[in-house]
Amino acid sequence: MSNNLYLHEKRVEDRLQDMRREIQQAHLVASAPKSRRNIGKHIVSRLGTYLVVFGSWLERAEPERKQIVSPVTHN
Repeated sequence: MSNNLYLHEKRVEDRLQDMRREIQQAHLVASAPKSRRNIGKHIVSRLGTYLVVFGSWLERAEPERKQIVSPVTHN
């Protein structure tokens, strides 16, 4: 019986050690820097935002530009 108990305890210790390794690896993966693909998505997202803001600015500036560049009529 004691031999059986020893083997059981040994299996439990081994399983705990495996679980600790898995947890440690999961922590390492979670703390790793984001992949380049995610960085690319972030850059494209930012670029899109800036383009929308720039387009809005151009639309607001358009009436002012038309007033400044209005043709001069000669009589």
